[in-house]
Amino acid sequence: MNIIILQTEEELLEDLQVIRQLIPFNKKILFQIHFRPNIIYNDSNKTIEKREVLYNLINKFCEKNENTFIYDPSILIKTNHYLFDGNTHFTPSGHVESFNYIYNNYLMK
Repeated sequence: MNIIILQTEEELLEDLQVIRQLIPFNKKILFQIHFRPNIIYNDSNKTIEKREVLYNLINKFCEKNENTFIYDPSILIKTNHYLFDGNTHFTPSGHVESFNYIYNNYLMK
């Protein structure tokens, strides 16, 4: 039997804050969200509402917490669809580009 508990936005923010407090503030946290088709294809008709809720909530959290970042891989795919398998995953070259992006934009800064 599976039990599913849906959190409110406030509950999720509180849980994220607990996680942030467990990790020294001089250490970086990077949240990677799922692909967002509305960004990839620049088409609001492709919006997945629950992904947008999570993106907005995590982004809000990151803006208020030092050394806490959000990475949306959709921004890479938007400029190069060959990095995407067209469904839910990066291609092998997409994985490489994503790693390089994370390394250069979050880990090295």
